[in-house]
Amino acid sequence: MKVLRHSRGYVVSVPHKHWRKGGKYKIAFPITDEARKTIEDAVMAEYEKVAAEATSQYIETAASTKQPR
Repeated sequence: MKVLRHSRGYVVSVPHKHWRKGGKYKIAFPITDEARKTIEDAVMAEYEKVAAEATSQYIETAASTKQPR
């Protein structure tokens, strides 16, 4: 699965494969709308957690390596 930035915010993309003659088809997809929402909610919660940790680490690293003027 991928988390993609879209003009309306972030979206979760399911895996797909390409046909030899063009186009693509999904190789995994939720069977119901409720299943899709459950999967999207779980993926986005983990994405936000990891993004927050990465941002925190970046800020800490930048602060500790700041050069005096």
